[in-house]
Amino acid sequence: MGYQRKGVMGDMASMKYKWIIDEANKFFGFDVTSRSRIREIVVARRMVMSYIRDEFELTWKAIGLQFRGLDHSTVMHNYKQHTDSMGLSHLKDYKAYYQQYKELERRLNTIRELRGVNSDKQALSSALTELKQLLSKYKEQKQSIIEYLSE
Repeated sequence: MGYQRKGVMGDMASMKYKWIIDEANKFFGFDVTSRSRIREIVVARRMVMSYIRDEFELTWKAIGLQFRGLDHSTVMHNYKQHTDSMGLSHLKDYKAYYQQYKELERRLNTIRELRGVNSDKQALSSALTELKQLLSKYKEQKQSIIEYLSE
């Protein structure tokens, strides 16, 4: 049985955070949004959901939409599993989970910083273009006033 994404907000959120899922897919080597119940995929999906929740504070429902329409309660359960696992990182069985999550987090944060730098450059470029346009209009208006006064 299929599923449907509902609402414009889900589609907008999906575009804004798509880069996280794309990078996680590269990191893990498979689609983390898959509905598969294979342990490796479930654990990876849990890590990515938790990263999105911690870093961007999206609602449970919005996170679920990132993962092919998962129910908010499923996302909440995965987040709890993640926080429990992180809290047990001193135990041998959980060290690998902790290390893998920290590596994913480091990579995503690095990419996020780089994206922010690029966004800042784009914003500055746009602002500079706008200022040039305003300056041009100001010069035209100034010239018109000078011509009017000299008549």
